[in-house]
Amino acid sequence: MTPRAAVRLAWGLWGLALALIGAALAVNAVHAWSYSGVLAVLSLAFLTVGAFLAGRRPANAVGWLLLGWAW
Repeated sequence: MTPRAAVRLAWGLWGLALALIGAALAVNAVHAWSYSGVLAVLSLAFLTVGAFLAGRRPANAVGWLLLGWAW
């Protein structure tokens, strides 16, 4: 995989996961007492760090594993 393709894949997965997290929060907004907001913040933090690492160093497995957190 070329470095440019890795950057596109990493940030594309980040965007897809962000959209899915937003959809899950919208569906789960009915429940007043839920930990979904905390999970969304944690997932967003892991996803962002993972996308940054995977985009900068595609051979580093840690970035891809952090991206896999949301799936």
